[in-house]
Formats: sequence, C-alpha cells, structure tokens
Amino acid sequence: MYYFIINPHSQSDNGKKIWRKVAAELDKRGVAYKHFFTRENRTADLVKRIIKTYPGEKDLVFLGGDGTVNEIYNAVPDFSEVTIGVIPTGSGNDFAGSLGIPADPIKALDRILDGSVHELDYATVTLNGMTRRYAGSAGIGYDAAVCKEMMDSPIKDFLNKLHLGKLGYLVIAVKEFLSCPLTTFASIIDDGPTIFYPKTIFICPINQPREGGSMIMAPAAKMDDGLLTVCTFYGMPRMKAMTLLPLTYFGKHIGFSGTRQETAKRVEVHTK
Repeated sequence: MYYFIINPHSQSDNGKKIWRKVAAELDKRGVAYKHFFTRENRTADLVKRIIKTYPGEKDLVFLGGDGTVNEIYNAVPDFSEVTIGVIPTGSGNDFAGSLGIPADPIKALDRILDGSVHELDYATVTLNGMTRRYAGSAGIGYDAAVCKEMMDSPIKDFLNKLHLGKLGYLVIAVKEFLSCPLTTFASIIDDGPTIFYPKTIFICPINQPREGGSMIMAPAAKMDDGLLTVCTFYGMPRMKAMTLLPLTYFGKHIGFSGTRQETAKRVEVHTK
C-alpha cells in the first residue's frame, strides 16, 4: 500500500494542485493508496501516526522538498518496514536531484511505481546533547545561515510564485556572505589529528553531491558508500570566496587553495 504525504504549501501553495495530477494518474492506473495532507511543522507527527495506525511494510511517498525529507527521516523509528518515495515539490530539491529523480511529478511517480528500491545511508548530527538524522548535508557556518534564512524569508515564496525558487538561494547567499562572521574552526576526521582552519566560511559534512539549491558541493559523494564528504572553505579573502562559490553550482571549486574535501565516517567540529 502506498501512503502519500502531501505538503500543500510546497511550491508556494501549489502542493495540492500537483497532488491532484498525481492522484488522477494513480486512479487511472488502478493503484491502491491513501493520502494525507501535512499541517505546518507537523509532518513528523503525521508520519508517526501513519506508522502506528497501519502496521507492517509500507511505502511512504511524500510530495515536498528537502525540509520534508528531514522531517520524515527523523520520524520513522525503523526503516526495516518503511520504504520512502519522493515526488519533489520544494524549492531546492537537493535530495531528489542528487538521486536523479525527475522534477516532473508524473515521471517521478513512474520511478516509484516501477518497484525498484535503492538502499541509502543516513547520517546523524549531535549538538548540545540533541541528535538528529539527516539525509543530505549538515552545514556549519555560512551555508547553514543561508538555509536558515531561506526557510524564514518571504523572498522564497515570492520567487517560487515566479518559478524561480532556486534564485532565492542565490539572493540570500550573497546577502549572508557579506555579513556572516568568520572564525577559527577545528575538526577531527575519524581518529585523526585536530586540524585548525582559520577564517572558516563553512564546514559541511555531506552525504550527497548537492546542497543549497543545486550547488554541487561534493561531486564525488555517494549516498550509499557509508562515508560522508567533509567540504571546507577557509582562510581566504571574501572576494576570492565570492569568485569560488559560484563554481560550486558546477562542481568546479575542487582543488583551489582554501577549499578541502575529505571522506570520513565521523567528523567532530568545534568553533569559537
């Protein structure tokens, strides 16, 4: 049985419209399903209720973006009986994009209904005693500031209405870049030595190639190899960083001084 979870506010309240297209296709094909609409910030509660109400193996399919992915990953207690499907309707859709899932909802539905399953890793992040799972990236510093403001900014909704959602990341990225404080970070990769990074812009342990609305931050990252790719920008003038950051949209920033990419099963980060 397929259980569809729809964020009606995704793509500036177009979630319901997209769902109607998907539901019509499901009915046309005679697919059995149930559907549920999320309320704001209540996706995790809904997922937990579905799992409790309908025991046994189930396919959870969600219409939403990367925030919905995060909520679902943290709401599912045991993935042994749950398979997740994605129809991307967010602004950035980095999770779906990293997996090559089509942006067209019916083509994405085709991928789900063909029955193939791909096992993926997830990571966990712990801060001040609180631990959460994540599927994609855990930014520390500048990229986290961009994502936080993107969640709260009216720019996101305005640009989504113009079908320019990804541009929102770029607008906010420039704004945050000019104001984000730089400080020394210290990181420990697996059991290695402590490495200090002066004037750090960000450290990002990432499990997929993309983040931040199509930035190919870790081109070689794989989502099923048991490893994170730790991406670091540090120790460079802001103007140089300003020229390098656009290269991340093409994955061409690798190898420049002040950038670093390492693979790890575990990374520990400290900041001032």
